[in-house]
Amino acid sequence: MASPRNVLVVGPLEGARWRSITGTSATLALELADAGLAVSTAAAPWWNPPSLLAGARSRWWRQPGVRDAARGTIDLVHLTDHALAHHVRRFRSRSPVVVTCHDVLPFTLPGYHRSSRERILKQAFLRHSLGALASANHVIAVSQFTARQAIDLLGLAPASVTVVPNMLRRAFQPIDRATAEQRLAQAGITLPPGPRILSIGHAGPYKNLEFLLRAIAHPSLHDATLVRIGPLTAEQRELAESLGLSPRILSIPSPPDLILSAIYASADVLAQPSRAEGFGLPAIEAMASGLPVVASDGGALPEVLGDAGMVIPLDAANALDRFAEALATAVTPAAGRALLVARGLDRAAFFAPERVIPMILEVYARATGGV
Repeated sequence: MASPRNVLVVGPLEGARWRSITGTSATLALELADAGLAVSTAAAPWWNPPSLLAGARSRWWRQPGVRDAARGTIDLVHLTDHALAHHVRRFRSRSPVVVTCHDVLPFTLPGYHRSSRERILKQAFLRHSLGALASANHVIAVSQFTARQAIDLLGLAPASVTVVPNMLRRAFQPIDRATAEQRLAQAGITLPPGPRILSIGHAGPYKNLEFLLRAIAHPSLHDATLVRIGPLTAEQRELAESLGLSPRILSIPSPPDLILSAIYASADVLAQPSRAEGFGLPAIEAMASGLPVVASDGGALPEVLGDAGMVIPLDAANALDRFAEALATAVTPAAGRALLVARGLDRAAFFAPERVIPMILEVYARATGGV
C-alpha cells in the first residue's frame, strides 16, 4: 500500500482532556493539510462516563470523517490521544490506525493522583484505552521517556513504537516586550513590574506547585511575581497565604495562543518543577518565544530541554534552594540569561513543523505498508 493521502485526525471532545492535547490535535491537522494531504477531523469521547455521555449526545460517530472511515475511503486514522485508543477497534477493520501516546504517568508515578478514589477511577478508565494500544498499526510516543514507560508497562513491541516529539505551534515565536504588553493591555491584562515567573498547567499533585511556591518565597526572589495560567487548589492558596505570596500571584484564565504568546514574551522565566512529564509542552513554547526555562529533572523534561534550560534534580538535598537560585539567575539581565535565550531558540527548531511533519509521514507510511 502506498503512503496515505486521505487521513482522518481524531482528537478528544472539546473540554474532555487537557487543552494542550486538543491543541496538538488541531495543529497536526492543519500542518498535514499544508503538507498536501487530504485531512478530515473528528472529535471522540475518551473512556469515562461524562465524556462517553457527551459523545452519545453529540452522536460523534456521525461526523463526516468517521463515516468516511466506516466506508473505507480513509487511508489512515490517527488517534491523537492515547485515551482514545479504545476506538482502534472501530476503525482498524477499514483503515490502518496510528495512536499518539503522551504518557502513562497515572500508572507509573507515585503520588500522581489526589486520592485513592481518583487513582482507582482514572486507572480503570485509562486501562480500557491503553489496553487497545497494542492493536494499533503503530504507536507514536512523544518522548523517549514515554516510549520506554509504555513499552515496559503495556508490553508493546519496540518496533511498533516510534518517538516523534510534540510539534510547536506557529503562534510561538519571539515578540518584543513592548508589542507583547500592548497586546496584553488590549486584552485587559496588565502584568506587574519586577521579575515575572510564569507557571502553566493544571494543579495536579505531580505538577509540584507547592515546591514552586516555596521556591518563590526564597529571599532572592522577594520582588518576583508568579504569573499563573491555570488553577491553584485551595490547599495551594493556603500555602501561598502562609508564605506571604498571595499579593504576588497573578492568576490568568487559560488564554488563546495570541495572548499566551504575548505572556511568554512579557515574562522573565518559565518554571516547570513537575515530578514527571511525558513531554512538557510549555517548555518548547517558552524556548520558541525567547523565554528561559528552569525545570526539574522529572520524566521527559531534560530530554526536551537538552542543553537549553536549567535543570535541577528534585532528589538533591538542596533542590529547593537550587531551583530558587536558578530562577533568580534566569530573571537577571546578564550574559548567562542571553545564552539561555539563544540556546532555547536553537532548541525550539527541533520541534518545528518542518522537522516533525516528515517524521509523522514516515510513521504513516510504515503503518500502511508504504515503506
